[in-house]
Amino acid sequence: MTAKSGARFIKENLTLNISKNVDFLGWYKQLVTKSELIENYSLPGFYILRPWAFSMWEFVQKYIGERFLENGVKNVSLPLFVPFMDKLEERYEDLAPKTTFLTHAGKHPVEYSIAIRPTSESLVYSDFGRWCKSWRDLPFKINHWSNSIRWHENPIPFLLSREFLLQEGYSGFNNKEESINEVYKMLDIYNNIYNDLFAIPVLKGRKSEKGKLIGSDFSTSIQIIIPNNGIGIQGASSTHLGQNFSKKFSIYFDNPEVPGEKEYIWLTRYTLSIRSIGALIMTHGDDFGLILPPKISPIQVVIIPFGFDNCKNEKERINFIKNIKIIDEKLRGSDLRVEMDIREELKGVPIQLEITAEDLLKRQTLANIRFNNEKCVLGLDNLAAELKSLLEKIQSDMLKIKTEELNKRIEICLDWEHFISGLERHSVLLSPFCGHLKCEELIETNLKRISSKLLNIPFEQPKDYLGKKCINPKCKEKVEFFALFGQSLC
Repeated sequence: MTAKSGARFIKENLTLNISKNVDFLGWYKQLVTKSELIENYSLPGFYILRPWAFSMWEFVQKYIGERFLENGVKNVSLPLFVPFMDKLEERYEDLAPKTTFLTHAGKHPVEYSIAIRPTSESLVYSDFGRWCKSWRDLPFKINHWSNSIRWHENPIPFLLSREFLLQEGYSGFNNKEESINEVYKMLDIYNNIYNDLFAIPVLKGRKSEKGKLIGSDFSTSIQIIIPNNGIGIQGASSTHLGQNFSKKFSIYFDNPEVPGEKEYIWLTRYTLSIRSIGALIMTHGDDFGLILPPKISPIQVVIIPFGFDNCKNEKERINFIKNIKIIDEKLRGSDLRVEMDIREELKGVPIQLEITAEDLLKRQTLANIRFNNEKCVLGLDNLAAELKSLLEKIQSDMLKIKTEELNKRIEICLDWEHFISGLERHSVLLSPFCGHLKCEELIETNLKRISSKLLNIPFEQPKDYLGKKCINPKCKEKVEFFALFGQSLC
């Protein structure tokens, strides 16, 4: 390879040639590889997570881990194989097409059906009953950081990977009130992850009867809307299982007030996966690459020395590099994540510092801000403090801008014809809904051709619209809440 062809290869490798607004999924798939987040594996639908991506997942683990610890949740490790699927027959109806099975050990067929973990409920509940016998054992809270396998027909990196990373939390209580409170407490943790780490506004809500986890009392979800195209992504869920699963697995405790009487435990489940990283990329990225909020970015500041070749002699060059290294070391000592002169064109580093020999004399540097392409001059004498202040502002401004974009994207719709035409235009609609399963199925039958569905029922409801009739023209019931409808990617 010649010098010219090598330079051309580097330039092409660090440039996207698919526009986000023209081919959204094509843009996304190109971005996650060219920004060195993943490497495609030899098995379709499986991906190698590279350090840049895994570092972001580690920030998620740290954030969740700290808050789970405050809430009394303890980590466990569970096997990869699931032998108890028959006890959760209803739960696995939706997972059956995506579940893989172990059939042979060497040349010998296995004796009974063993699934490769699509989810961990049956693994947990098969042992819950042995761990929790007395009211003194409750509440019981565990979390499992794991990988799961789901054979998605059309895999998408991070969002619908056939093997994916996630956390699954499970809690048990001796009363309904505490278990319901736990559902909302965990949902708030997920909400804060998206707001605080990812700078992504979300819609907290309750899942419909059709959308809830099968066999549960009710499910809640974090719904993400990609601002530029209105596509919905479920970012996390927190579910009240009630006593349904504890009855199937005989999970009960001795009632302390009535000797000899046993009561079934109230169970909850809460989960967030590496799908969140995909939502982050889709929400903030542009045609020039990743855009990362400072709190989740593996590197917050990249220092790029300019004018090295303009130094008059070797002594000047040595002195120039020496001063740059001093700046780098001071910033690292101030708890900032800093690198010198990395190829970050597509990696979304929040701030790029350009420093020349002249800047060193003037005791200043030029800061390029990735998310809005603005530039500002910072003083070198108080650089760490100025950078921290700027990073905080970037994090705040990114959330503010995306919140404004989300609010503009959502429309209130009361008319069926406008409802259909709006969803065809990729609008996200809040419409009155009676909540009945048959009505939802009828609505979604009409929405299949435009890949739209009921996303969730937001907790924050529109005002001054109570008493309206259901959006389904064949339904005459008045309703007390509005549901969120839109196109859903996952």
